[in-house]
Amino acid sequence: MQSKENINNINKRGFNVYKERESQNDFSIYGVFRFTAYIVGSFAIYSNNLEIAGVAFGFGASLGFIRRISRIWE
Repeated sequence: MQSKENINNINKRGFNVYKERESQNDFSIYGVFRFTAYIVGSFAIYSNNLEIAGVAFGFGASLGFIRRISRIWE
């Protein structure tokens, strides 16, 4: 059986972990556009339109690269 003090410490630690996770979960418009580009590329491949697929996958990869550079720059 755990003591009341241990339970309080666990609850405090759990709350802090939740707050830490909540603060790290930043919304990124880069992610939305990148996901959309990959979906467009997937549909383009499915419909055998390789030109559009190449542009879409290239755009998605470029957004990922820009996001990585911006995170390093911060």
